[in-house]
Amino acid sequence: MTQFADPSTPTGFDLKAHLGALLLIEVIEYHAEIATTFGPSQAISCNIAVLDGEHKGDTAPNAMLFPKVLVSSLKPNVGQMVVGRLTQGVAKPGQSAPWTLASASADEKAIAAKYVEFVAKQAAEAEAPF
Repeated sequence: MTQFADPSTPTGFDLKAHLGALLLIEVIEYHAEIATTFGPSQAISCNIAVLDGEHKGDTAPNAMLFPKVLVSSLKPNVGQMVVGRLTQGVAKPGQSAPWTLASASADEKAIAAKYVEFVAKQAAEAEAPF
């Protein structure tokens, strides 16, 4: 008998584990106010693919990103794919260092394009169920 999974709920993405990695982020939606244990916060829901580094090939579907600088940089790109390298800025006194995305080089964008083509090819080759 076929087993079906329940719909997933948004999850976080371990930024520390992916520091320095090239990421492809499909920006799904901007959330102006989400209730968190720390009070209301802005967030981005997205699908993330790790394109290099120790976790190359990992994906985080339906992830939620909360860091303010990441949210601000991704907010204008709802409905688009963004490729960049996950970095961390310099912390101000008494604050955490901000998480940022460094612009991708032409070679890194080519890696992202190759990944998108690979995923599209896999989907196209999937046998129609009916």
